[in-house]
Amino acid sequence: MSRRHDDSDTADDSRRQTQPAGDAELAELADQQLQLGADDCNYDYDSDLWIDIGPLMTQAVGELAVGELLKPASLTYYDALTSVEVMEPRLDMGMLSAADQREIAKWDFNRALSLRQVLWVVEELFRCEMTWHSSASLLQTMYMCNYFTVDDVPAAAIGGEGCEPRDRVLFPLVVALAHCCRHVWIEYLRENLFSEEDVHFGSQPVEFFGQIAREDVVQMLASAKAHLKNVLATEANEEEKAAANVLLSHIELRSRWLRVLTDLSLEYLTEDP
Repeated sequence: MSRRHDDSDTADDSRRQTQPAGDAELAELADQQLQLGADDCNYDYDSDLWIDIGPLMTQAVGELAVGELLKPASLTYYDALTSVEVMEPRLDMGMLSAADQREIAKWDFNRALSLRQVLWVVEELFRCEMTWHSSASLLQTMYMCNYFTVDDVPAAAIGGEGCEPRDRVLFPLVVALAHCCRHVWIEYLRENLFSEEDVHFGSQPVEFFGQIAREDVVQMLASAKAHLKNVLATEANEEEKAAANVLLSHIELRSRWLRVLTDLSLEYLTEDP
């Protein structure tokens, strides 16, 4: 790494000044940098002499253990957090690549879903929920699902009058999941945490389908359960029947978990009987 010499020195002087420094000079400079820090170092950065630190860096990296970090004392935790480069695909979590845009273009909220497809969405959401309970953020878990972030649930789903699995089964489970998350979120906001728990709040708006009453959620789950039992009695496709059986287990689990969280919530314990 050399720098062009702009003065009228001789060619010999120019070649001598742009040659890489020897090992002794490298070691001396490295020692200055480590002991004094970049701000206090007496090295003249305006000099035409550039020093190739490639060999020194290669040697230093080779001596580091796996997971070991070498950093100056001036590098703080905040500096590390703010080092993410916006619009860099490897670092910017919110950046949409061309492939992401193509996937979004395929999304059709109104398309019909089979019970097998509904089951896939429900189990992915269940996985996201468990990841969120392990201190991941909402944006990286449940908010990755478009069904979870819709502004308005179809009226047919709330009234149990839908004619296809999306309205009759998926949305009741999604809304019940949101209400479960809401109870947990409220406890987070009240700081009812153990000291070792690490909760990521984020800055995204949190709704959790709060416009739907608890009694309506319970009724939606009951209607979904009745619908799946009817599928088991009338459906000829064995794969759809197998999916219906698993979805019934999800409804039973979600109903019980919602009841536990509701009964333990402060707003339930303090409401008028």
